[in-house]
Amino acid sequence: LNMGNGFNIFDFSFPNAQTGYICGYGGLFKKTTNGGINWIDLSFPTTQFNLNAVNFFNANTGLISSDSDTLYRTINGTNNWADRISLGFQALDFHFIDSLTGFAAGLNRLAKTTNGGLNWTVSTISSTGQIFFNNQNTGWTIANITAGSNILKTTNSGLSWQNQHSTSDFRIVYDIFFLDEN
Repeated sequence: LNMGNGFNIFDFSFPNAQTGYICGYGGLFKKTTNGGINWIDLSFPTTQFNLNAVNFFNANTGLISSDSDTLYRTINGTNNWADRISLGFQALDFHFIDSLTGFAAGLNRLAKTTNGGLNWTVSTISSTGQIFFNNQNTGWTIANITAGSNILKTTNSGLSWQNQHSTSDFRIVYDIFFLDEN
């Protein structure tokens, strides 16, 4: 689809088949209510920052992250962004298990929420900012190493991580997804 925006899209979230959101370079933020046929350019809080990641739990409640280490939260379908949460790092990816429990990943940081993104517990891990969880305990992230990548796995909700696989010869892993725990 031709979005007609001229800016890079960094992330998208579709809470249902008709309603979806995209975010990206230079504060790009758009919404569709007809499955992506048409997109509405939303008036987002004044920012020159990139919007890196977006996650909507339903058509009204969602989070978006910016380069300014800030998360914005709406509960009324983007009519306003009442909650501005300082995360302390740039979140580059979200993964939520349900509407309360979720993870945000950034460069060498990981944060976990258990109240829908209002409060976060931040930890330091080697990460490129991509994360995926199958359930509340089991998840993966990617860490860049010299000339390659490590795939890291947790089985205790991000408290500790074990290296599962390494690449070399500049074979870089950019994203990760698992169908189940194996």
